[in-house]
Amino acid sequence: MGFRFVKYFLFAVAAFGLWSLIAAALGNYLIVSHPLDRADAIIVLAGGREFEERGLEAARLFRQGVSTKIVLTNDGVEAGWDDVAGWNHLFVERARSLLLVNGVPEESIEIVPGVIRDGSEVGTVVEANAVSSFCKDQGYTRIMLVTSAYHTRRALKVYTGIPKPESPFDAVGISHPPLSKAEISYTFWWLSPRKWRVVPGEYLKMLVSA
Repeated sequence: MGFRFVKYFLFAVAAFGLWSLIAAALGNYLIVSHPLDRADAIIVLAGGREFEERGLEAARLFRQGVSTKIVLTNDGVEAGWDDVAGWNHLFVERARSLLLVNGVPEESIEIVPGVIRDGSEVGTVVEANAVSSFCKDQGYTRIMLVTSAYHTRRALKVYTGIPKPESPFDAVGISHPPLSKAEISYTFWWLSPRKWRVVPGEYLKMLVSA
C-alpha cells in the first residue's frame, strides 16, 4: 500500500510539473512585443474594462516620444453609472479622460468614427479594418498598437495580415502594459478561472482567423 501511494504521489508530482511547464509555454507564446522608435500614431485597441492598463501604456509611449497622436476606438460598451455626470460613460470616454489626466493633450487624441462591433462582441478583425481605413484617411503609415499582453500575438497577426491596398501600413509595432503575476506568463495562470477563458479563447480565435 505504501509503495503504491508513493508511486501515485510521484506520478502526480511529475504530472503537475509537466503541466506547469506546458501552461507557462502556452501563456508566454501569446505575448509578443515589437517596439518602434517613432510612429505616426499610437493605436489603443478597445478592451472594455482593460481600458486603464492599455491607456496608461499608451500615455507612457506618448511621453516617451514614440508619437504625438493617440487613436482610440469605440467598442460601444458602457463603463458604469457616473453620479456626478448623471449618465453611463462609455469606456472610450473613460479612456480619453485617463489620457488627459496622464498628460496627453486633447488635440493629440483622436477617436475612430463609429462603433467597433462584430455582432455582440468587439472583433479584432473588424476593429483592424476600421483602424486601417481611418489611418489611410489620416496618412498614418507607421503605427504602434497597444493592447493587453495576452492579445498581442493575435492583434499583431491581424494588423500585419491586412492585404494591400487595403492596408496603408509600412510598419506595425506593438506594446503591452507591464506584466505581473496575474498575467498569463505566470506559471500558475491556470489557477484563475478567468485565465482559463482567456488563454484557450485566444488560441481558438487565432485558429478561426487563420
